[in-house]
Amino acid sequence: MNRTLEEYLRCFVGPLQDDWDVHLANAEFAINSTVNSSTKLAPFEADLGYIPLNPLQLTAEQLVREPKSRPGAEFHERQAAILLRCREALAEAQERMRDVYDRNREEQVFDVGERVYLSMKHLDPKHSGLPNSTKFGPKWIGPYTVVRKIHNHAYELNIQAGDKLHPVFNTGSLKPYKESTRLSRPGDVILADGSVGQIVKRLLGKRRHKRRTQFLVEWVGEEKSTWEPVENLTQIPDLIAEFEHTRRTKRRRR
Repeated sequence: MNRTLEEYLRCFVGPLQDDWDVHLANAEFAINSTVNSSTKLAPFEADLGYIPLNPLQLTAEQLVREPKSRPGAEFHERQAAILLRCREALAEAQERMRDVYDRNREEQVFDVGERVYLSMKHLDPKHSGLPNSTKFGPKWIGPYTVVRKIHNHAYELNIQAGDKLHPVFNTGSLKPYKESTRLSRPGDVILADGSVGQIVKRLLGKRRHKRRTQFLVEWVGEEKSTWEPVENLTQIPDLIAEFEHTRRTKRRRR
């Protein structure tokens, strides 16, 4: 929206660029009364339920009743031309940005049954025991299998219910899975530092072993759970805290 407004103002400001604030009111009304391509509604309609009358519509009725008011007619014509130019400028700005986006976007098409990685960029790191720190967490998780094509830009993956993730994702969050000798287990992922790691699905138990605290870990993509020392699980403090809270609650109920 900021870029659209910037493109609009560029069409109207003077050479010194010191009169931009004069055009904001017209820009605001033009933007809020223009139908959005996604919602099929103007912002005014989404917020108020209707599009308010603009000053031109109000003065038009007055001009019909008093046709002799030439200054009023000139003002009306001038403002009508400005509003029309506003909407044309906004449409051109949106079209330019859409063209730039389409040129830079890599079109990806996946087939049902194809395996893909899922980007962590827009996911909550609390899901599936992912580390809170995105710096040391995985950039991509998976691979998952495409089970259904919603349309060219959205696909449903075989996300398990325990992963707490909605299974439908935009193609921009997916990339093709490629076999790699570095990933030796199904649950392995490439971390941000380039190393290979695994993702904790949940914690199943806790014990003291050789004077060390250990947790029984269920891994994503692994059938066998393993006992891990707590120092190996520093990236999942939320899961540990949740496990301890559940454990204390169960003890109180006994």
